Amino acid sequence: MIITRSPLRISLGGGGTDLPSYYREHGGLVIAAAIDKYVYINVHRRFVEGFLLKYSHLEEAATIGEIKHPIIREALRLADIQERNLEITSMADIPAGTGLGSSGSFTTALLKALHALRKNLVHPAELAEQACCIELEKLSEPIGKQDQYIAAFGGITCFQFLPNGQVEACPLKVSDETLYNLENPTEKTDQQALQLYQQVAKALSGKPQYDSLVFQCHLKSGILQQTANEQQSSVNLFRLAINVQKHSSLPDSLLFQPFLYIGSAHYAWNDFDSAAFFFKKEARKWR
Repeated sequence: MIITRSPLRISLGGGGTDLPSYYREHGGLVIAAAIDKYVYINVHRRFVEGFLLKYSHLEEAATIGEIKHPIIREALRLADIQERNLEITSMADIPAGTGLGSSGSFTTALLKALHALRKNLVHPAELAEQACCIELEKLSEPIGKQDQYIAAFGGITCFQFLPNGQVEACPLKVSDETLYNLENPTEKTDQQALQLYQQVAKALSGKPQYDSLVFQCHLKSGILQQTANEQQSSVNLFRLAINVQKHSSLPDSLLFQPFLYIGSAHYAWNDFDSAAFFFKKEARKWR
């Protein structure tokens, strides 16, 4: 029996620049962190012929070509699995659809298990690229590459997506104290984060390949200021985020968050007409 797991993730900055439509033109940069929640894959040989698959559905198939689950079918083909008597079970700590990269984690854990079945040692970069090949190329899913790469590398890692499709991974050296502060934020660590976001935004402002990261820095800075009840400062930062989007190729759908938070600030000021105005703009961007 083979049991593997891959972590789910949170994006700390640069989300959206890992999309092929973006990094092929501008390059991309994402900082992501693996969390202590996982997707698990269990693979073992059956005593009878055929594939028994247990995920959100129960599926049985005689051949690989008959398998309905697209990722499992393509992973078996890519790994060149010759066995025809396998049971594959998937489980997860968190349901799918939560925005934590569960699909990429599922694909990575599955490939890891299938390579273990064949006694193959696979480098994280190769594992991630194979997962991307399945989801982006074979299945034409409209997604980016960060989920597969952070699931394969783990930790807190910076990924640079080059226009030629190559990906460079750089694990960040983070002290135990910093990790503790990330999990247990205080007013001091919020201020440190705010300063860091503003430094990054200032350093990368005006460079189109980093528009997504600058947008996120302004947005997250505004959220920190709103949490500290610095409403005017937060609104100024949200307007900076909006300005970045308006002068870039970033999608309009990103604006629903700053509009929502600006509306919340006006509501806190008892300016209900302005709050309603921004809430309506937020609702239109969400749709």
